[in-house]
Amino acid sequence: MGITLLLLYFIPIQIPFTIQSKAMVFAKKEWELFKNSNGNLLSVNRNNLNGQVQSFSINEFQRGDVVFFQIHPSLYSKTQIYEGDTIGNIYSNEEQRNLIALQADLDILQAELELNKSGQKPEDIETAKKELALAIQEYETQQKLSKRSQILYKDSVISTQQLEIDMNELLVKEQRMLVAQAKLSSISTGERIAQLNLIQQKINGIQSQIEQIKTRINYYTIVAPISGKISIGRVIDLSNSIPENESIFKIIEDDSLVIYGPIDLRYKKLFSINNTFTLNQDPTVKGYIYGFDNQSKIINFKNRIYITGSIPFIPEIEIGSIQEIDIKGNSVSLWNYLLYKLGFA
Repeated sequence: MGITLLLLYFIPIQIPFTIQSKAMVFAKKEWELFKNSNGNLLSVNRNNLNGQVQSFSINEFQRGDVVFFQIHPSLYSKTQIYEGDTIGNIYSNEEQRNLIALQADLDILQAELELNKSGQKPEDIETAKKELALAIQEYETQQKLSKRSQILYKDSVISTQQLEIDMNELLVKEQRMLVAQAKLSSISTGERIAQLNLIQQKINGIQSQIEQIKTRINYYTIVAPISGKISIGRVIDLSNSIPENESIFKIIEDDSLVIYGPIDLRYKKLFSINNTFTLNQDPTVKGYIYGFDNQSKIINFKNRIYITGSIPFIPEIEIGSIQEIDIKGNSVSLWNYLLYKLGFA
């Protein structure tokens, strides 16, 4: 027995050390849009090969704001999306309401500016009174329609979009009524603002605010930051009905896949970056080790460390599936090979 062991120790044979492991499959890169518990939209751009979050963004909305997100209808019939394509649009009732209010304020100031520049007083006050009366009547009518729409919306008879249209129309009617009131007041009293440049400064300020809101509304158009396969959700109402942190839309880059699985910590020194591995279900698929985690983990009462590897993209391999892999390590002597396999090293 002792002679046999001695012979094994001195036999100059190098054997490639190979082990098996079960690994999970990830996309190399993926971009995901989801909603958090506060109703905000978040997007994360991940690189699963190196484990880094390359970018992160959040769209926050005011409390009480009615917001909904809709995926572009054309994407429902597609499986692929390209960088720069439109994914969908976020609609914020608060932003639309602010825009309408600012536009009405701008109209009032511009009317006052023209009146003070001309210095002329309209002769027919009755015309302005009739315009105001009509504006009040239209506003009161729209008030009734909007209240009816709110009731129908609660009963799920009309859509969120229709409710928003009716509520915004109410705001428009209200602002028209205020413009008519301001016009009648100017005509009736003949008041003029002494400092025309002050009015112009107010106009400039409101115009700047309007441009800022329009920029934010344009920002609510979400575009694809990467190209890849589509994992799609549905039309989303952010006000309710979505489970916490539900994924809404995902793009999976389809140039390669990532394999992530554990090996015994004691085997780590037998493996190196760029060592190869194959899939049990298809040994022709060859991958390469990209790296090792910095920390080990206790799995089934054993110290293990996770390796990350890369394989070509194969449509038949599902993201999130578990694959059995054969990992080919560095070559060791016959003696060391037996020690590792028998658990003595």
